[in-house]
Amino acid sequence: TLRRLFGAYGHSDLWTVFRRLKEIDPAGSGYLNYEELQRLVSLPDFNLMYLWDLFSQQNELVHGQELLATICVFSSAHLADKARFLSAVFDSSHTGLCTGAELAQLCVSALGVLARCTGTIVKPKEVAAALREELPGLLPEYREALKRRGGDRAAAEKALGWDRVF
Repeated sequence: TLRRLFGAYGHSDLWTVFRRLKEIDPAGSGYLNYEELQRLVSLPDFNLMYLWDLFSQQNELVHGQELLATICVFSSAHLADKARFLSAVFDSSHTGLCTGAELAQLCVSALGVLARCTGTIVKPKEVAAALREELPGLLPEYREALKRRGGDRAAAEKALGWDRVF
């Protein structure tokens, strides 16, 4: 169902929804009520109710980042475009760079979207631990800092300024 709702969304549509969210929520609270959700996604009522039931917390608010992650995951945008989009959504400092914590939050959110569809449980601590294990293979800077610190992850993360990351 989510693929049918958002499968027609392309790269530019993702950014349009992102800009619309910033207009709807200028204070940046991150949460939307039903009317704001309606303005954001412009879906027929029965589809909007489905989204509301799936994502509302205590039947009151929908988390904006989670909704953007959902739209992105089920969109037809290319994978690289999805990665850039989600990086921008979760970049709380608006610097164009995500911290490890933001990257972990991005992963938890994207996996959480898929978990809602499959009934699988996503545990944020397990995602962060797995990401921490994978970072040396993904980021050469992290791998080099780890080597310089004799394999001490805490020292490497502190040297990179990532000691508050996970």
